[in-house]
Amino acid sequence: MKGWLARHTGRVVLCTGVFALAAAGLAYATIPSGSGVYTGCLLKATGTIRLIDPTLGDKSLLGHCTSLETQITFNEQGPPGPVGATGPAGPTGPAGATGPAGPAGPAGQAGADGTSVTSSSLNPGDDSNCPNGGSKFTDGGSVTYACNGAPGAAGQTGSPGQDGQNGVSPTVAQLAAGDSHCANGGASITDATGNTAYVCDGADGTNGTNGTNGTPFDGTFTSPDGQFSISVGDSGITLSGPEDTIKLDPAQVTIDGIDVSVAGSAATRVSGGITQLGTATSGASCLPVARQDDPVTVTSPVNGFIQLGSLSVCSY
Repeated sequence: MKGWLARHTGRVVLCTGVFALAAAGLAYATIPSGSGVYTGCLLKATGTIRLIDPTLGDKSLLGHCTSLETQITFNEQGPPGPVGATGPAGPTGPAGATGPAGPAGPAGQAGADGTSVTSSSLNPGDDSNCPNGGSKFTDGGSVTYACNGAPGAAGQTGSPGQDGQNGVSPTVAQLAAGDSHCANGGASITDATGNTAYVCDGADGTNGTNGTNGTPFDGTFTSPDGQFSISVGDSGITLSGPEDTIKLDPAQVTIDGIDVSVAGSAATRVSGGITQLGTATSGASCLPVARQDDPVTVTSPVNGFIQLGSLSVCSY
C-alpha cells in the first residue's frame, strides 16, 4: 500500500485538499485516528483516494464513503525493520535492597523411624569379644561392646585387726495373755544394755463364714497314662485297671480280675448270708463246702464224696 501511495501522491493530496475545503465549517476530522490508523475512500472509476474520519458518521461527507467508492484502511507506520546488532553490555548496576522474607515453604517429609538400641549384660566368658564381661549393644545389624578390664593384681594382705569384744546375747521371755505390755501374750526381748522390746500376739480374728456346699461330682478321673480310672455316678463307683475291675453298686460289690488276692496279716474273713465260691454256670447248682467243725457225711470209702457240708458256703 505504501508503494501505491507513492505513485499517486499528487492525487491523494489534491483530493484531500478539495474535500477539506468543501467540509470547512461543517466538522473537524481527526486523521489519523488516535491509534494511528488512516481510513480512506477509493474511487472505483479513477483509483483516487480521499481520507475520511469514520467517527463523523454518515451525515458528514468526511465521515463515510459513497457508493462509488470503496473504504480502505492503512497504518502510517511502516513494516518492522531488521533486528539491529546486539549492543555492548552495560555496566553492572548497584546491588538492590534486600527484599522481604519469602513465605515459609511446605513442611518436609517425615524422616524414617530410628533404630532401637538393645543392650545385654555379659558375664566373664559369655562372649569372646569381652573376656572379662561387660555390655553388648545392638543397633539393627551393628553390634558394639563395652568391655570390663582385666582384674587387677591382688593387693598385699593387710595386718589383722584387733579382736572385738564378746557380744551379749539378748534374753527372750514368753508373756502370757493379760500382760500389761501384750494383752494377748507375746514375748519380751532384752539386750545387754537393759533395753526391752516386745513382740505381741494379735487379737483373735472373727470366725469366717461357712463356705457354700460343693456340687456333687459325677464323672470319671483317668490317670495320666490312661491305664487306671475311677468313675462316680448315681449307679455306683467303678475302679478300673488294665485287667481288673472293682464295682460298688447299691446291691453288691464285684471284684473281677485275672489274679485276685485277699490277704490279712492276722485273719481274713469273708462273711455274708450265703458265701458262694466260683462262678455259676448254666444249669449248675451250688454244692455245699465243708468247713472245720461242719457236720459232713461221706460215702464209703473214706475218700469218697462229701454228702453234707456248710449250709452258708457253697461252690460251683
